[in-house]
Amino acid sequence: MYSYTWSEGPFLFFVCWLAFLLAKDSPERQDARLFLKLSLALIALFMLRYAGLIYFFFVFLFFMRYILQKHYAKAGHYFVAMLVGSAFVLGYFYLNKLHTGYYTGMNRIYPEKESWLAYGFYLVTGLANELSLARNYFYRGYTDWLYGGLMALQGGLFWYLYRERQLLSDCFKRREVRVRLGMAFFYLAFTMVLRKIQPFDPFNYRILAPFSTPIYVGLMAAVATAESKTYFRKIKPWVLAFMLVSLLMNLPKQFLLNILLGGTGSQ
Repeated sequence: MYSYTWSEGPFLFFVCWLAFLLAKDSPERQDARLFLKLSLALIALFMLRYAGLIYFFFVFLFFMRYILQKHYAKAGHYFVAMLVGSAFVLGYFYLNKLHTGYYTGMNRIYPEKESWLAYGFYLVTGLANELSLARNYFYRGYTDWLYGGLMALQGGLFWYLYRERQLLSDCFKRREVRVRLGMAFFYLAFTMVLRKIQPFDPFNYRILAPFSTPIYVGLMAAVATAESKTYFRKIKPWVLAFMLVSLLMNLPKQFLLNILLGGTGSQ
């Protein structure tokens, strides 16, 4: 993620922190500084990327839930956080307009709108690439057999994890898991709609990492609980082996080889 811009990594940190705050919160849990933590998370997400505005709407869902459940004191924290965050966003856009003439700070150039067929192709290939742990392939008209083989290996691992699901406790009902998965798919749905209305960046790792990261963290949280100890113990060797293969595939192999052979490593 840091290979794109410096802000991508910190953005994912605040995505995970917001998910942590929302997952740990409940009507019974009292936290006098919750509104402050939520405000900081929302402002940080917006300051790092404009895509952070999506999470304002996700927080709004929690606000509405507490209102419907008549937990008004708890809803007040979410209302204040959204109010403070929105005031900051509006002020930021206003200053941009004053200094540059554009609300976003510059004249943004958008590509032409795609057909539904092209849009679907870019979405499917982008998701396939994002969910591939061992190797990226950007579909440039050639067949990458190594990518196909590693995806088959990953598919086999996922099939094994699914086959042993009877050992897995019903941990997907846990709040911390559901919140992270819900946040991931909310972001994806929102991004898909925006991307179709007004095309911007392609469905690459920069756009899709806020979708995949909460999913992986949520799944790891699901299988690493004390209730899932038997399942975790059985799948751990196979998951670890695949992760080591993935690590080896993603190391800068040519760079390291040059160093081992006495080169500078800069070729």
